[in-house]
Amino acid sequence: LAALRRGPATAEATEDLVALLGVLTGGYEPGIRALFAEADASGEAETFGPLVALLGHVDAPPLQCIAIDVLGGICAASPHFKAWLVKETLAVSQDLPNALRSPAPPARFAALEFACLLVEVEGFREAFQKGGGEAVLRAMLESEPPAPPRPTGFMGGLMAAAFSGGATPALARGGGARRDPMPRELAEVVLGRMGGPAPA
Repeated sequence: LAALRRGPATAEATEDLVALLGVLTGGYEPGIRALFAEADASGEAETFGPLVALLGHVDAPPLQCIAIDVLGGICAASPHFKAWLVKETLAVSQDLPNALRSPAPPARFAALEFACLLVEVEGFREAFQKGGGEAVLRAMLESEPPAPPRPTGFMGGLMAAAFSGGATPALARGGGARRDPMPRELAEVVLGRMGGPAPA
């Protein structure tokens, strides 16, 4: 965290630091406890701000993707952190819509997964609409090809473990063939959970 605050010289060095943070906190209880203890001591903005700021690195899609993955893991561990991220940062009102506009498909897909993870947090819709996120998703539905028929029990996505209760099509339960969700399917999930019907 201290190294992230100082700001490494290159995007590649930052990727390495964020990946290390992900290893130390992803599914590792002592690591995630230590992270939240630091937030209690130093404040959430001081602790998480440098990581959240990486969402805005539109010129470095690999860095955006790994930052989204690590933030998704932290969100899965703490509903309080999800609420803070939506209400107290520019992640949803600015960075997430911008990531959805990325020319890099991996960054757009990671942003769609992240939106699925956050969509039911209070205040998401208002913040997301403020940044033009809903309009981006509707434009995506117009440009993306229809999804192929969905096999029973398909899974996919780096943050699959973070989704619960069928938050995305990627977590359909059951056996049989599996495939990653299509971007169109994730966009439909976000729009549907925001309360507005997705275009046919």
